[in-house]
Amino acid sequence: DGADACVAVAGTSSHDRTGCADQDNDGYSDADALWTIASGADAFPTDTTQWNDTDGDGYGDNPPPATTGDGCPSVVGTSTADRNGCADTDGDGYSNADSGWTIAQGADAFPSDNSQWADGDGDGYGDNATGTNPDACPTQSGNSTRMGRVGCLDSDGDGYADVDDAFSSESTQWA
Repeated sequence: DGADACVAVAGTSSHDRTGCADQDNDGYSDADALWTIASGADAFPTDTTQWNDTDGDGYGDNPPPATTGDGCPSVVGTSTADRNGCADTDGDGYSNADSGWTIAQGADAFPSDNSQWADGDGDGYGDNATGTNPDACPTQSGNSTRMGRVGCLDSDGDGYADVDDAFSSESTQWA
């Protein structure tokens, strides 16, 4: 009983308090009336892969393959699509880019537009066909801006996509 932190309760915890209840047997004791999550109790008492949530956003500090690993364990966040628990300014599920996670790795290419998050060809127009100002040519970078066909090749720079431009090498004419 000398080393047992919970003498009145049978338990197997060993990492934070010895001999206390540990429902998932991960070594971290379950919370009780005196030992809360803020004190160091297991924040995930039924998940053997997680026990701590430093930022309190509901995603555990242990990275994947642990269950619901937090991609940003010291930042409160709501992202779920590319990384769990990171900042997501527009609430679309994709995390904002940061020094450790770029747009090329899957971060939100449009952090202020919840209808767009990816720009596969890098031309500034989103790949989501039902989102704001969608790219009509999402696999080919383009600079067209007119006639509802944005993001397609515009060789003469008049704003009209070559496919819609009767004079694709003459910038003063298009029809």
